[in-house]
Amino acid sequence: MSLVYLAVTEILKRAGRVTVVLVAVCAALGCSFSKDRQEAEQLAEQYFSEMVSGNIESALALYSAKFYEVTSRAEWLTFLQNQHARCGTPKTYSLTTWNVFSSFGTNAGTRTTLAYDVQYTRCRVSEKITTFKPSDGKIQIQGHFLTPKAGIQNEKGEWQAALKT
Repeated sequence: MSLVYLAVTEILKRAGRVTVVLVAVCAALGCSFSKDRQEAEQLAEQYFSEMVSGNIESALALYSAKFYEVTSRAEWLTFLQNQHARCGTPKTYSLTTWNVFSSFGTNAGTRTTLAYDVQYTRCRVSEKITTFKPSDGKIQIQGHFLTPKAGIQNEKGEWQAALKT
């Protein structure tokens, strides 16, 4: 056998091993992202369930301490009560997009962003819910943005501004 043939064979063997490792890593990450997304969707489902039932106070327990560092619990309660008075309760909601990001080291955990199209009794809203699950803790809502799409306007004739956290 020629030296070139042996060299090419060795390169192909190594490339094959690298490919197998890469496929295994991608499969593991894909499974992890799928699990993380499902867990975030379950939390969002809890939120919508509480809102449909009119249990705004119960929904507040789903938010993280970091959320309340930016927006106080009292401010968020008032915002959600005003949203409820203006739009009513959610009638339907559907996931339109999602994104999962895992971080390592400082502040390690998984951040999942879910975007929903929500039809309330009197208006339609785009809601972006960002959850965070620390590597050693429980998943909670860390960000929530509401953007009106159609329906009721406030008394000044402007749309309710999205609350940014």
